Amino acid sequence: MLKALTFSFSLLFFISSFIGVQNKQTNPKTKPCGTTPTLNKKILNYVYANMGKKIGRGECWDVVADALNSSGAKWDKKFGFGKEINYKTDCVFPGDIIQLNDALVLDVSQKGLKVYDEFPQHSAIIVEVKNKMEYVLADQNFGFQKKNLSKHTLNLKNLTRGTVKVYRPVN
Repeated sequence: MLKALTFSFSLLFFISSFIGVQNKQTNPKTKPCGTTPTLNKKILNYVYANMGKKIGRGECWDVVADALNSSGAKWDKKFGFGKEINYKTDCVFPGDIIQLNDALVLDVSQKGLKVYDEFPQHSAIIVEVKNKMEYVLADQNFGFQKKNLSKHTLNLKNLTRGTVKVYRPVN
């Protein structure tokens, strides 16, 4: 009798634990981000229409400024590229603008050698969100393409110093 009672309690505990796990899986704590805002889509259209070209003087800021101006976005014509969002807690969309200041990011580590990307002051457009901390950027005056608009991946998990701000373009 005692064995049957112990078995019943164990089975009941297992089933209630399983139901609890199922509820946690079907009720995520984070809500989905939804669709990319219309203004961001205009900025992305600008980026893809100009990929590989030199925009303005070839500076990183020139791409962001021209994309914002051509899409009709409002901004301060300096480094206030729209509404600042918290990239760690808010949804980040393709077409958002990223600003890195005095940033150092570990790029690769091979055979004991660490390679870093340094961003004293750098502006770029996010064209793909891989996850909460990893983005594909479109920019110029960075990497091998230098003065032409190109893409590269940035993983903020590897940020070792500096500040990062993300802006949502606004009408």
